[in-house]
Amino acid sequence: MYVCICNAISERHVRTAIADGATTVGKVYRACGSQPQCGRCKPSISELLSEAKSPSPAMPQAMFAMAGSD
Repeated sequence: MYVCICNAISERHVRTAIADGATTVGKVYRACGSQPQCGRCKPSISELLSEAKSPSPAMPQAMFAMAGSD
C-alpha cells in the first residue's frame, strides 16, 4: 500500500527506513530519497513510527518489521 502518493513511498519502504534507524518523519523521507510534497502522508508515517516504538507484545519486533508488506 502506498503511504505517500507524491513520492511513491510504500508502507514497506517506510517500515524498512524505520528498521534501518529512521526515528522521525523527516528521516523517513530522507531514507527514501525524497522530501515532503503535499504533506498528507505525514500522519501515516508518524503512526508507523509510533507503532514501531511500541510493538504489540503478541508480535515480536522481528516479525513486526515484516508484517507490513505492500
